[in-house]
Amino acid sequence: MGYTLEAVIAGAALIREATVDLPRAQRFGLSQGLALVPLTDALHDSRPLGERPFREFHLLPAWLSRWATEWSRGGPLAYVEIDSFGGTMAQAAAVWEHGELTLGPLRVGADEPAPAEGFPLSKALRRLGVTVGPHDQDEFTAVGLGAHRHTEDWAEHACD
Repeated sequence: MGYTLEAVIAGAALIREATVDLPRAQRFGLSQGLALVPLTDALHDSRPLGERPFREFHLLPAWLSRWATEWSRGGPLAYVEIDSFGGTMAQAAAVWEHGELTLGPLRVGADEPAPAEGFPLSKALRRLGVTVGPHDQDEFTAVGLGAHRHTEDWAEHACD
């Protein structure tokens, strides 16, 4: 069974404020005070794609990179892409803080070994302040990213 996710993750208050001007954005609360905005087809279709600003990402549109830069002035904000199927996984992540890209973009392809310092998603979540508790396997499980298996599934269960 596969897992795909394309999303923005940040503090819940920042996500609420930052998505006011994105009427197609849907929010989903995560653990540790974070929230996720899945980049659904509807959200992609609501904005012009433009050039892809980073080769490490397959789906990050230019408008989202500019949006993340602007809204990161209010707190750290991460963009993540995960694609896992049949025991292989590719991940990419970046974090913006204080109006600047401060982590990444990082990418680990499906045919690459796990980095000793952790996968891009884990590094990004740590930058957002996520801690791993005694019952968590890693940052992914610590915030509840296993709740849904596909980007569009997150939108179906979005809050407010």
